Amino acid sequence: MKEYTKRSGLSLTQIILGVFGIVGGAWMILAPFVLNYNAITVLNAATKKRVPADLGAVFTSDTTVGVALIALGLATLLVTNSKLVYRIQMIANVGIIAAGLYLMVAPYLFDLMKVASYMGLDVPNTNDQLAGILAVVVGGFFFQKRFMPSGEVESEGFPTVITA
Repeated sequence: MKEYTKRSGLSLTQIILGVFGIVGGAWMILAPFVLNYNAITVLNAATKKRVPADLGAVFTSDTTVGVALIALGLATLLVTNSKLVYRIQMIANVGIIAAGLYLMVAPYLFDLMKVASYMGLDVPNTNDQLAGILAVVVGGFFFQKRFMPSGEVESEGFPTVITA
């Protein structure tokens, strides 16, 4: 891990990740309304008629993850003026990655693949998985950039610098 360094302002990395967290969180809160989850129907096997799909759990999940992403994005925007804030930023960055992993797994947790087999367009699946992939990639990249040492490799207990 990189050592803590006191900063007087925000780095570009912090700003990008913070804005991503806030915008991504806002999207996850608005997605059930914008993508109209309430209009999704499935075929009832007994009556052979289309009935509204019960996506209340997905709605709640997306909204909760959206609020969490906004809070984590705001935490990354704190000015690094102490070791505590540095740790909070690191935890927030890991939290964004964890939220992304959760979003990628959520369609399987809520058995949405069963619903998707009856739909022409699997909107909740695609939305959650794409948002999850984006959160993992962006969060992982910025975690590596901000918190991992650059160019140092441990060799027999002595750090060496790789030059290209």
